[in-house]
Amino acid sequence: MLSALLITAASVSGGACGDVRVPVERPRRVRNPLFGERLQQKLETIASVSWENLTEGGRSFSLRAVRRTIEDVWRIPLLVDRRIDPNSEISVAATDVSIREVLRKVADQAGGVVCFDPHFVYVGPESAVHRLRTLIALRAQELYELQRRREENPPPLDPRRYFELVRREDLVYSDLDSPRQILQRIGERYDVAFVNLQAVPHDLWAGCELPQLTFVEAVSVVLIQYDATFRWEVPGRSLRIVSAPEHVAVARTYRVPPAKRAAFSAAARALGLDVPAGRSRVVLAATIEQHERLKGVLSGTADRPDAVPVPLQRRRFTLELRNAPVLGVMKQLEQAGIRFDYSPQELATAGIDLQQRVSLKLTDAPPETFFRALFQPLGLKTSIDGQIVRLRPARSSDVPAPMR
Repeated sequence: MLSALLITAASVSGGACGDVRVPVERPRRVRNPLFGERLQQKLETIASVSWENLTEGGRSFSLRAVRRTIEDVWRIPLLVDRRIDPNSEISVAATDVSIREVLRKVADQAGGVVCFDPHFVYVGPESAVHRLRTLIALRAQELYELQRRREENPPPLDPRRYFELVRREDLVYSDLDSPRQILQRIGERYDVAFVNLQAVPHDLWAGCELPQLTFVEAVSVVLIQYDATFRWEVPGRSLRIVSAPEHVAVARTYRVPPAKRAAFSAAARALGLDVPAGRSRVVLAATIEQHERLKGVLSGTADRPDAVPVPLQRRRFTLELRNAPVLGVMKQLEQAGIRFDYSPQELATAGIDLQQRVSLKLTDAPPETFFRALFQPLGLKTSIDGQIVRLRPARSSDVPAPMR
């Protein structure tokens, strides 16, 4: 029996408790996908996960199945690059780490790297991931400057047209849509023509939903999968698809207080950037991710504290098991930081076998209800002590009388 176990606890921002689930069929649309600040908060939520088999010889979890769970349970919009095999086998177990770290592990198992954009999560080849957000920033900056060039009358881009192009819309496409179709629909929505759409090879993609993207963002997430970007032919009206540069960077200006100059310079050097010594005003050309690291040094948020284990009493469980060995479920729960205390000899004397199979379905159950439903069919009573679940053979007086 194959089972996915997700236990999500309260987020670092004080959100509600999460749950344990198994993969379900992918819906046509992601239910209320998160973006912006809510997505960033979700990524910092502490979780314990185990995508593993409960029995020997069973099939493994595919990236496609794991993606469904991530989207359905956590409501995280996840874009998987066309070059990443959706059938990649995923075997991830992590205890009390951020969802951000879980996604890094998933991407690594799939042979890719993860990019955390404010509006979505992208898994792709390392070269594409390290360029995507910077390419978006460069194209967005170009668009902004086109409508700011007051020395030209009129400016190359009318300000009203600029605001039309930065309007945010959901990017949604279905299974078997081609990238040309996707780009054409984006162009029609924003009234922009592609002069060389044939530069994009024919392909059929898996469906995806990314919430609230601008024109530049929507086009860029498609083109990056071919190591491409675009340049304007007629500003705001027509564009040409071109190869993306191998190295990209955007310039930012920093004012570095004396007390943080040493730490700032050390962080910049660690990122391969040269910083002039002793200057309070520094201009650096770097990727967006590198700039975020440097801003974190100045703001004091560069290093996050290790996650604190979430009390078992704050967890909630939604789980469906079909003919699963109890011992296999216990092993997955142990990987989620839950410990079991019992005497194998005492259980053997009572004739209790942890390999016994059970079937159950629970929704948003507190731990007492969950463990009682799991262990009572074996003749075990449970008690919870912190992160420890103690198991003892039930006396006849502990077993509820059957209903008549």
